[in-house]
Amino acid sequence: MSKKQVIPLGEYVLLSRMQEPKQEGMLFRVDTQEENVGTVLAVGDKVNTDEQSTKLEVGDRVIYIKGTGTGVTNSSDSDLLIRVNNIIGKYKESK
Repeated sequence: MSKKQVIPLGEYVLLSRMQEPKQEGMLFRVDTQEENVGTVLAVGDKVNTDEQSTKLEVGDRVIYIKGTGTGVTNSSDSDLLIRVNNIIGKYKESK
């Protein structure tokens, strides 16, 4: 049986949502999941065509608008197919 792979088309980006483990407090449980942060897995063919925008590459860590996108089963249960205009920030690696 072959594995299915989701490939984003047009202005869509495939993200792997970042999920950090939930930490246990002494009397209560603290939820530390970053719900609107993801890592770029693939980009559609129209994503990097605008000369004014920052280019997105596979492996970039991005911030997207919470509640947008469509969950898909790909490499994990937490992948997300989202329009590029719903991505509002990109982490910059400091050296």
